[in-house]
Amino acid sequence: MSENNENRNYTDFLPNYYVEPDPYEFRVGFGRRLGAYIIDQLIVSLLILIAMFATGQMTEIFDALVHLGKSFDDEMINETVSKLVPMVGVITLLYFSSELFFGASLGKLMLGLRIGNDDRYAAPFVKLLVRFIIKNVAIVLSLVSFVFSTLIFDFFGDFLQIIIYIGFFFTLSARRQSFHDMLSTTAVFYSNELIENNNNQEL
Repeated sequence: MSENNENRNYTDFLPNYYVEPDPYEFRVGFGRRLGAYIIDQLIVSLLILIAMFATGQMTEIFDALVHLGKSFDDEMINETVSKLVPMVGVITLLYFSSELFFGASLGKLMLGLRIGNDDRYAAPFVKLLVRFIIKNVAIVLSLVSFVFSTLIFDFFGDFLQIIIYIGFFFTLSARRQSFHDMLSTTAVFYSNELIENNNNQEL
């Protein structure tokens, strides 16, 4: 018995004070994610504005507004706005497609954020794709609605987008995870705190 005690380290006799870290403490909360979202929306808006000037659609909008001041033409306004749908949708999807390949939009990169698995490991492409589709469901359905000239997809997309917007406030909870992150089992972390290698990572 005494021989066994001699072979043991003195630390074996000390109480274990190790506390498991909070699994949610590394996730980024509402404030910084809102900042990244605002940056992204400003950049997307600027890109859309540039595209509108380049394609001459800005002139059409000005003409429609001038015409609106003279007489209300609902059909003309709807036609002008409907022309913006594909351009706005494509630019927005292309801009946020960086989240598929880099795990971050430009706004997130500027604030040092990155999307990962909810277990803090780097997320695989398939999971980032699922998150991308859920997050941008309204834009996808709006494009489908435009292609097939039906309002049902557009209405359904708007309804789902409202849920996504409300779900963003879930990041205020202890889990710090938005609704679309919950559905895709992802979360947002600081880039330098994300673990890159995960041998058990899903494909």
